[in-house]
Amino acid sequence: MRQPLPIEFVEQMRHDLGVAEADTLCAALDGEAQVSIRLNPYKVASTYNGEAVAWCKWGRYLNERPQFTLDPLLHGGAY
Repeated sequence: MRQPLPIEFVEQMRHDLGVAEADTLCAALDGEAQVSIRLNPYKVASTYNGEAVAWCKWGRYLNERPQFTLDPLLHGGAY
């Protein structure tokens, strides 16, 4: 169960960013975190062909979070 953002944080963000941008930020922080990786261009990791991250040529969003500690591609430096 997720805890709501502290009201002090929300108020400070509204003060610093303005209401519209702060509300957008808080909505993103309250939502589910996307799982993403950055592929190593010098290694082959064809198993991770997720949706491209718009601002990172080698970034990919994954549909589900793998068990990173058990993934040999992580330990091999593929991402």
